[in-house]
Amino acid sequence: MLLDAATPVTCRPGAAFLARRAGVPIVPVGIRYAWMRESQATILVRLGNPLDQPTPEELGQAITGLLAQIDSDTRAEDLAAYRRIIGGGISLQHLWDRISGRGG
Repeated sequence: MLLDAATPVTCRPGAAFLARRAGVPIVPVGIRYAWMRESQATILVRLGNPLDQPTPEELGQAITGLLAQIDSDTRAEDLAAYRRIIGGGISLQHLWDRISGRGG
């Protein structure tokens, strides 16, 4: 399901139940595919602070907050807080620039 920043994430109690049984915290994760200025998507991931025995509502709020932060960073084209893990191939724009002699 695709969500925009205005759509709150709704969580079910399963993750909290399993974490409580295992005695571990839950780390909320926000993931977005962003089509910045390239013809290839950039996958942005933000990790939240570990939550001890959150309610489904608290977990949903944490994930919603992470997605809103990713959306804000993407709109501002501010990716300083993100680390590149895997480099993809060349984008169509960069390929065209190379072919046409406009770029390196």
